[in-house]
Amino acid sequence: MKKLLITAVLATLGASFAQAQSVDVYVVGATAFRANAFRSLTNLYGANLTSKNPIGAGTGTGRYTLQGTIPSLFSTRTVTVFVSFSGSVEGIQSLDQNLTTNEFLPPITGSTLFTHRADLAFSDANQSSTIYRSTVLKPTGGGTAAAVGVIPFVWVRSSGTPSTVNNINRAQARTLFANGLDTLSGSTGDVGDADEVIFLTGRNVGSGTRLITELCMDVVPGSHSQYAVVDANNCTWDLFDGFSSGGAVKDLLISPCAQNTNVVGYLGIPDAQAAVLGGATLVFQQGELPFAGTFLTGSTTATNTAYFNPLITGRYDWWSYEQLYYDSEISTSDDRATFRNALKNGIVADLATSTTAVPISSMRCLRLNDGSEVVPF
Repeated sequence: MKKLLITAVLATLGASFAQAQSVDVYVVGATAFRANAFRSLTNLYGANLTSKNPIGAGTGTGRYTLQGTIPSLFSTRTVTVFVSFSGSVEGIQSLDQNLTTNEFLPPITGSTLFTHRADLAFSDANQSSTIYRSTVLKPTGGGTAAAVGVIPFVWVRSSGTPSTVNNINRAQARTLFANGLDTLSGSTGDVGDADEVIFLTGRNVGSGTRLITELCMDVVPGSHSQYAVVDANNCTWDLFDGFSSGGAVKDLLISPCAQNTNVVGYLGIPDAQAAVLGGATLVFQQGELPFAGTFLTGSTTATNTAYFNPLITGRYDWWSYEQLYYDSEISTSDDRATFRNALKNGIVADLATSTTAVPISSMRCLRLNDGSEVVPF
C-alpha cells in the first residue's frame, strides 16, 4: 500500500511539474512579414499578454520578446516567444544548420542579448530556392504546404529622384542589378538625363526579399550590385553588400543624402508604407502596382480582396508565398509545433483585412516555384 501511495504521489507531482513547465518558442526569419507576424502573435495571447520587451515593441520591431499565457493552447503555462527577424534566407539557414548564434532579448526589459537555436522561421522564399537544403524542414516540401500567405514587393524612389522615374520594367531592373546603377536616362527615357546616374540600394544575401526580387526579375541570385552611403557627412555613395533589414533600406531612401540623389530600392509593403510616409514615392513595376486603392489606408471593404485585385488576379507578379517552417527535429506533437499551427491559423485571420499581404484563399492565380510564371486557376 505504501508503494502504491508513493507511486500515486510521484505521478501527481510529475503531472503538476509538467503542467507548470513553460513553453518557449524562438522565431527568426523574414523582416518583410514582421507586421503580420506581430499582430498574429499578440492576437494569440489576447488579454493574457503580460509583458513585452521592449515595452514599445510593435509591427515595425525586428527583435522583441512576448510573455504571458495562451489558455486555448497551453492552459495556465507561461508562454514566452522570442523573436529576432534578420532575413528569410538567414532564417532557413538557421534551421537547416541548427545554428546557435541567433540573438534574442530576454523577457526582462533592459536585459542584454543572448544566443539560442531557432524553432520557427518565416521566409519569403521556399527552402528549395536557397542553398540551405541539407535537411528538409517542416512542413515537408515547403511551397503551399508551409505557406501562410502571399507577400508582394514594390519599388520605391527617394524624394531626390525625379517623378519621371515612374516605372521599372525587367530589362531596366536587370541593368540596375548588374551594375548597382544606371544612367538616369535609362529610367526616364529622357536623353537629357544621360549624364546623371541612378543608384540601386537593397538587401543582403540573407534576405528573402532580395532573393525573390532576383528570381522575379530573371537575375542570377546573389550576383547583383547595389549602393549605399558610406560617408553621410559628404553623402558619398559606394558599392555595398546590402542591408540586413528592410527598415534600413527605408531609412536610406528617406535620409538627407537620398533627398539629393537619384536612388531606388525594393521593399516589402510595411517598409514601403513607412518610406512613403517619410517622403519617398512608389514606382510601378511593369506598369502595375500590387494594389488598387489608397496605399496607406487600404480598401474600404471588409476584406482586402478588392484592395489587392492586381496581385490576386495575376496582373502583378512580383510576389511570393510567405512560408512558416519549423525545425525538422520537432515532432508534430511538440508544443512548438502546436504553437506554429495555431500561429498559422491566426495569420490567416489577420490577412483577411491586411494591407501588406494576402491570404492564400483569396488568390486566383498561383506559381509552382519562386519567380516562376504566374498561372490562373
